Amino acid sequence: MRTCASVIAFCGVVASARAGVLTVVAKTGDTISGHTITNLFNRPFINNAGQVAYTGDYVGGEAIFRDHAAVVSAGDDLGGDTFSIIYAGQPVMNNAGTIGFTYRNPSSVTHIAGTDGFQSTFGPLDGFNLLSVGNVGMNDFGTFSFFSQVADGGIQSIMANQSHIQVKTPATIDGYSFNQIDGQSYVNINNSGTFTFRADNTSGPTNAVMTQSKVIAGTGSVVFGQTLNSVGFYPAINNAGTVAYQAAFSGNSATGIFTTNSGLILKTGTAAGGHTVNGFGLNFSGFVDINSTGTVSFLANYIGGGGGVFVNSSLALSTGDIVNGKTITALSDPVINDSGIFTVWAQFSDNSQAILTGTVPEPAGIIAAATIAICARRRRSK
Repeated sequence: MRTCASVIAFCGVVASARAGVLTVVAKTGDTISGHTITNLFNRPFINNAGQVAYTGDYVGGEAIFRDHAAVVSAGDDLGGDTFSIIYAGQPVMNNAGTIGFTYRNPSSVTHIAGTDGFQSTFGPLDGFNLLSVGNVGMNDFGTFSFFSQVADGGIQSIMANQSHIQVKTPATIDGYSFNQIDGQSYVNINNSGTFTFRADNTSGPTNAVMTQSKVIAGTGSVVFGQTLNSVGFYPAINNAGTVAYQAAFSGNSATGIFTTNSGLILKTGTAAGGHTVNGFGLNFSGFVDINSTGTVSFLANYIGGGGGVFVNSSLALSTGDIVNGKTITALSDPVINDSGIFTVWAQFSDNSQAILTGTVPEPAGIIAAATIAICARRRRSK
């Protein structure tokens, strides 16, 4: 039997048997800063102030939004260059409200930019010519982290901030030799300037979750009693240095979400909310996020289709839940702040989309004063 989950839209709150409180930040059809949103895409970001950054299309272009305002729109001047389209994944946002992103101008030249005024054309860095960029990370001091391919002197790929290259392949760190920083990898950075990323030795083949100086876990590692076969593309690190990551067990018998201080958080085969967890992201591509208290959020896939947002081992939001009379059919990977509030992109059965924020489930109780209540469908067991 699936219990009734109550959530909330806009400015009200209600209690939930499973989910906590949901707020609709934006949805398709909303007009924000003169732009009527036709499509929302990429996973959103939330900071400790509760600000939410997200991306969307409107007739005539696309924009990066923060809460209820467009921050950067198509055609805007960014330090003498013109913003055209988002490139290489989603924007990120720090606790100061600064948004970092990569974009292309009308001439298809790629830049990294920040809403605090930072802008960098891809050119030489520490003597190397940068060819491309992956997803960017950013800490509270405005330091960026990113992956790039290069074509100089046998060097294949690098991991860098806007000032210097931090790692270049081939490399050996903490006894692990690797020849590739995975191009899908989101290079996460904390306030100490520590990066975390996935590195690969393609001749092995082996892979590992790394920092600039340390192997966190990888092929053959024994982590809290589990021998690992491989690790996921998108690890995360918090300001305490705790790393969260996805990994497959030896023999591919199961896949799990791990942290360096709590061990295994959730694994495939776990039953939750009437569903059985089948994986985390497509082909190891699911993001894991971790806040400063060590709370982890991630998207899990179900056997038979669909998926749900988990906060640690608790299911907080699921496909099949009903929001404003619309059934959720798809969810993005979530991001969670230090207050335990997560943000997520959702698509509904009518193909409309919304950016939501949600709270971690409370043990019990009813919270009143909802403006719009949302209740997940109740199903009777047979």
